[in-house]
Amino acid sequence: MSENQKLTSTDRAKMIRTFYRFGREYPSIWKYVQTSVSFHNFFESTNIFVDKLDFSDIDKVIEWVNVAIGDIDAARKLYKSVNRLALYHLQQGVEKLLKACLIFTGFKTESNVISLNHKPQKFAIEMINDSDIQKAVYDYFPFKGVKKLKKPSADDVRELTELVTTNNKLIALEKGDDIVTGVSLLLGNPNPVTYDPNEIGKLIKDTLEKIVNPSELKKFKKRCDEESIGYDKMIYNGSNFCYITINMSLVLLPLAIGLYPFESTTRYPDELRKLDKRIEEYTAYTAFDTIISQVDKFAEFFKKFLSEG
Repeated sequence: MSENQKLTSTDRAKMIRTFYRFGREYPSIWKYVQTSVSFHNFFESTNIFVDKLDFSDIDKVIEWVNVAIGDIDAARKLYKSVNRLALYHLQQGVEKLLKACLIFTGFKTESNVISLNHKPQKFAIEMINDSDIQKAVYDYFPFKGVKKLKKPSADDVRELTELVTTNNKLIALEKGDDIVTGVSLLLGNPNPVTYDPNEIGKLIKDTLEKIVNPSELKKFKKRCDEESIGYDKMIYNGSNFCYITINMSLVLLPLAIGLYPFESTTRYPDELRKLDKRIEEYTAYTAFDTIISQVDKFAEFFKKFLSEG
């Protein structure tokens, strides 16, 4: 994307933080941004991660993304050959992508995610109770046309704990598949998650040019130049960062939890024998194309975004 030329990590961080600061300084302009992408509470829902940003480990994040892409590619090929191990590689790809996002946003360090071994659901309970995450996902739920999420209750957290800790594979699979079903329904609705990420910045720019008073927009662009940021670059970096954090919170995190029970089930015959239905009957398998298309799109976008900075 021409608007996203090579940037230093410091430049990238400055642009993203300024994008959010301007969102509050220029409410008359930025209300059009939210309208243009049907994205209510555009800033509040993702601004919680901005102050946590740590760009010192970008090279490590790219390594995690590259390995995740390998798993995603394997999952797609196996699914096309009607191989149940597609779910295993999908789960692995989602887990590594989530860990990459957590390192990128500063929510976790690489040592944190490594200590979690292969169980990202271990910190899911911590995250679902985190006040910042609740604000991003529940209080500021941003999508038109998608039923507003219910804030998790104590009962919900107990159910999640049961999914994470139970030795009963059937309970884990059913609860996990419920989560996967919710994500697949989300991906079936037009919202910022399902947009082409490279078009969001263009959509915002076009909307501002058409609707905002020219003199006001001119002042805003001048302000961007004074901050040594550049109007186009700031728009693209800010909107792309939103796309990353929304995918992390509403797609990768729940999928990492929901797909975990399928990770071992698809590999061992003794576990397959315990099932009361075929593995191919679960939403994780029937909605595979919908899920992997989003995960694949996000992985390629995320890698490009990181490489340009």
